[in-house]
Amino acid sequence: MSETVPRLNPGRGQTPPLSRGPAPVRLLRICLDERVLGGVEVNEASNLADVRSSIHEDAGASERYSFLFGGAPVSRRQEVRRKATDCFPFLTIIPEDARVALSGSGASLPNEAAINEPSGPEDASASLELQITDGPLEGTTLVLGEEVCRIGRHTSNTLVIPEAGISRFHCEIRFLEGEFCVKDLGSTTGSFFYLRPHGHFQMFPGLMVKLGETEMQVLSVTPPSEHADHAELVVLFLEGPLAGHKVSVPAGGVTIGRVSDNSLVLVQDGTVSAHHAMIFYEQGDFYITDLGSCNGTCLRLSPERAESGWHPILDGEVLGAGCSKIRCKVRLPEGNEEEAAGLTP
Repeated sequence: MSETVPRLNPGRGQTPPLSRGPAPVRLLRICLDERVLGGVEVNEASNLADVRSSIHEDAGASERYSFLFGGAPVSRRQEVRRKATDCFPFLTIIPEDARVALSGSGASLPNEAAINEPSGPEDASASLELQITDGPLEGTTLVLGEEVCRIGRHTSNTLVIPEAGISRFHCEIRFLEGEFCVKDLGSTTGSFFYLRPHGHFQMFPGLMVKLGETEMQVLSVTPPSEHADHAELVVLFLEGPLAGHKVSVPAGGVTIGRVSDNSLVLVQDGTVSAHHAMIFYEQGDFYITDLGSCNGTCLRLSPERAESGWHPILDGEVLGAGCSKIRCKVRLPEGNEEEAAGLTP
C-alpha cells in the first residue's frame, strides 16, 4: 500500500472513546477509491479525530492522508467537529496532496473536459443548482455553470457521494444545446427522476418505474384496434413482493398501494404508501401518476449496468441515485426559462 495512506487490519478496528455517553456501536468502513481497507467502530459520540486515533493504533499507519466528506477534504481542525456517524457507512480517505472537488462551495475538479469551459455561474449564461436533500451529503449544495459534472463514489468525480449504492462513476450532467441534461453511466442501482406529486407521465415500452423498493418495467402497450376492443398495458415486476409477475393493466386503470382497496396490493413492501400511485388511460395513452406518496414514484433512466441517453433536467425536478435525492434548480438565459418549467415525457 502507498506510504501516503494508512494501513488497516481487514477486521474491526479499535473502538473510539465512549466516555461522552453510551451509544450504539456501528462499523464505519474506511475506503481508498474502490478498496475497503478495514473498519473502525464508532458511535454517536465519535468524531473523525477519534477515527484517526483508532487508525494510528495500527502499527505503521501513515498520517499523510485526509478524510473526504461532501466531496471535500476535512481539515485536522474540522475533524473534532465532524461526527463519524455522518459519514456512515463508508469513509473515504485520500492522500493529502490529492486534488478533489469542493462540492460544498460549488467548485469543480479541473479535468480535460472542463479546462476550456466556464468555471462557474459567474462566467456562464446558464447555471444549475444541485441541492442534496437526502443521503450522506444531505444539506450540500453544488452550483454548476456549463462545465461537465460527474457524480459517483470515486474521488475523481466532480460530486463525490460516499455511499454503497452509488457506482464509482454513476451519472453525468452536461449543458447540451441550451439545456442541462443527465445521463446514467451504466450504474448498478440506476439513476432516477422523481415524479412530482400528482403529476403524470406517459408510459411506453421499456419504461422502468420504481415505487419504494418495488420496481417494474413496461413490456407492451396495446391500443384499441379491430382485433382488440380495449387498450392494454403489460408490466413485469422486477423487484418487490410481485417480482417475476406480469400484470395486465386495462383501460380502466389501476391503483397501486399497500392497503387492500388498491387494484395492485403491495402489502409486503413497507416503503410503499397506502395509496402510492395510479396508472390510467386517457386519449389513447397510458399514464402513471404519484398520489402524494412518502417515498415517491421514480422513473429509471436505464437498466442495470446500461448507459442511458441524455435526458433534459427541468427546473424543480428531483434526481435520485442510491439513497441520495438531488433537487435541481435551473437558471437559463432570459427567453429560455419557460423551457425549464414543468415535467414532460
